[in-house]
Amino acid sequence: MARYYFYLDGTRPYLDEDGIELADDGSAWQQAKRFVRDIEGDFQPGEQWRLEVLRDGRPIFLLIVDSRKLE
Repeated sequence: MARYYFYLDGTRPYLDEDGIELADDGSAWQQAKRFVRDIEGDFQPGEQWRLEVLRDGRPIFLLIVDSRKLE
């Protein structure tokens, strides 16, 4: 088990100070996807959100959600 941290940068930044114990990187990836689904209701056109997942203080995943209004 390792401790993973989830940092969100965007309209509503979130800095995970406690982290969560997870079995492996695959479990952290699943948790990151759940996190993105939880925040999608606040996402607006023209915004970009970045979710960084860290293990042992090192980034292992970066999810970028970007939107643009074309008209």
